[in-house]
Amino acid sequence: MITQVAGLTSPYEQLWQNYARLAAGHGVSQMQVAAQQGSKLGFTAGPATQASSPVDLGHLRRFTLGNYALEREVLQLFAEQAPLILQRLELARTDKAWRDAAHTLKGSAGAVGAHAVARAAAEAELLRGDEAAWPAGIARVRLALDEACSFIGAGVR
Repeated sequence: MITQVAGLTSPYEQLWQNYARLAAGHGVSQMQVAAQQGSKLGFTAGPATQASSPVDLGHLRRFTLGNYALEREVLQLFAEQAPLILQRLELARTDKAWRDAAHTLKGSAGAVGAHAVARAAAEAELLRGDEAAWPAGIARVRLALDEACSFIGAGVR
């Protein structure tokens, strides 16, 4: 569960703060997390061999510095929280609520290497102002998220 952190305004910032706490609990310093985090926006797809996987584990391992226990915790956190963010997208009634939910999901999915989810969320984010297209955007996000969460559930126990 994401802990509310005073002074952080977005769920994305809160997710990163919690990620940093998890990392610290596994012997990874805040400096290492910041160095690995990069610009937060520059997430790129992993090698071609990872393209067919719903989660690019190589991408995630760069952030967890190869710490398997931390990798599992981050994936579990994503699998628990991402459906809640999808629910916020489904319940959005304003362009701002839609954009915020899509943007949050795009960032958190990109951070863990769930690139198909991040792409679907990025496409959904562009649907601001086109409420008629929101159901199709939700369907694409849900499909990608279901695949990623199934992958995580099958491999993270």
